[in-house]
Amino acid sequence: MAAKRDYYEILGVKKNASEDEIKKAYRKLAMQYHPDRNLSNKKEAERKFREINEAKEVLLDQNKRSIYDNYGHDGINNNQSGRPGFSGANFNPDDLNSIFDEFFGGNPFGGFSGFSGFTNIRQKGASIVQQISIDIKDAFKGKKIKLRLRNGQIKEIDIPAGINDETTLRLANEGKQGLNGGPNGDLLLKFYIINKTDFVRKNNDLFYTLNVNYLDLLAKKSYQIDGIDKEKIVFSIPEFANPKALIRLKNKGFTNLRGKGRGDLYIQINLKMPKKITRNGRKYIDNLQKETKY
Repeated sequence: MAAKRDYYEILGVKKNASEDEIKKAYRKLAMQYHPDRNLSNKKEAERKFREINEAKEVLLDQNKRSIYDNYGHDGINNNQSGRPGFSGANFNPDDLNSIFDEFFGGNPFGGFSGFSGFTNIRQKGASIVQQISIDIKDAFKGKKIKLRLRNGQIKEIDIPAGINDETTLRLANEGKQGLNGGPNGDLLLKFYIINKTDFVRKNNDLFYTLNVNYLDLLAKKSYQIDGIDKEKIVFSIPEFANPKALIRLKNKGFTNLRGKGRGDLYIQINLKMPKKITRNGRKYIDNLQKETKY
């Protein structure tokens, strides 16, 4: 017969471990090696379950622990007393039920009959993912929508301003029904933003492409565009601006979902070259070149 393993080693605790540490280690191992969780290797799981229970029986009894610390397994074998454990082959499922009553407040796997209770464990229901598409303008200012839930009820959902593409809102307990009295799952609302505007969104910043001609870049000029919220935005392009310049307008971007204020609006200059120039136009360009210094 193989020598018995050290009880402290079995539970993975030190020899000076407290009672709470031993209980904590036992609970973890009891769940890990529960036979109903190891159906593919049930016999080995039962063996380990007996082993950790035997270690717990000794180390949580002050007298037995003292004997074991001084005399080892021989001392325990000569002083067996108290409730039967899992040592030897005399395994009784009722003993396992009483163990779970003591350590877990009841058997989480249901009643035992040859370790067949795993299917009775309380399980949370599965979550339901529902996709919702909204316009970028609604995402900017927020919107209330009505949603039909699994139970047929109509619930008003407040979509916060600043929501982003693929943002997920969770509605607790509105998913599929739990098993064996377990809680319901959640309803996950996953948002997709429809953008048919001239703005490109990157996080909380917006980008807008402004087409200008080369003459516009030679002198300071003011422009006006409609913002994403239809606000009239007026700005100027500096004199002799670079054709690839990016003009930043602070606090004119998208709503900040997680705080106050807004992102920024960036105006990207796009130089549009003429397709054709008249003779008078060419003369003008020739004269302009003579008067221009670089």
